[in-house]
This record gives sequence, C-alpha cells and structure tokens, in this order.
Amino acid sequence: MSTAAPLVHLFGLKPLFLCCGIEDKVFSTKEREEEGFTVHAGADEQSEILFLRPEFVPQDYREAESLTGRNFADLVRIAKVNGWPGYFGAPRLASAAMGAPCTSSMPRTSL
Repeated sequence: MSTAAPLVHLFGLKPLFLCCGIEDKVFSTKEREEEGFTVHAGADEQSEILFLRPEFVPQDYREAESLTGRNFADLVRIAKVNGWPGYFGAPRLASAAMGAPCTSSMPRTSL
C-alpha cells in the first residue's frame, strides 16, 4: 500500500485524548490485537481519511499487510525494515463509519 496523497499533520486540531480509543468500541478482541500499538496510519487514521477524503486512501488498503507492534520499540524495529510502507497497525480494518465519530469533534475550519 502506498499513497501519493499529501500528508497532513492534524496534531493540535483534535484533542489528543480523541485520537485513540475508537478501536475498543468497534473492534473484536482479535482485530484489536491485530491493530496493536500504532502511532501512524493504522485503522483509526485510515478511517478518518476514509470518512473525510476517501480519494486519499489507496484503493488496495484492504489488502495491506498488518504491521503489528506492541510498544515503541516494536514500531522502531518495523520502521527500520528496508521497504517499510510507512504505516503501522492494520489499516485494512479501517472504515468510513469508524472514522465519522472520530472527526466530529474536529473544528470545522480544519476540515
């Protein structure tokens, strides 16, 4: 999975405590374990983009290999692998429906 879409840094536009936790409400235990610990482009972020700007999500995201980490050390190890695709977690689990409540608290001027 790769994308040519521009990267947008949303930190400061959305309260940090709202960046996490939606997975616990919608994922099964197995899906939550697959998503693991992620800080970039996992199912939650992919879901937000699917809801806001689906044209920026690669069409093959459902086939993306899961890159599951349990902590920062795992993420560093994953990111150092030659050919790392630039994401963590399980973006294949993303959905626009999951992204909708995550983005509802963002200021309208940022959308």
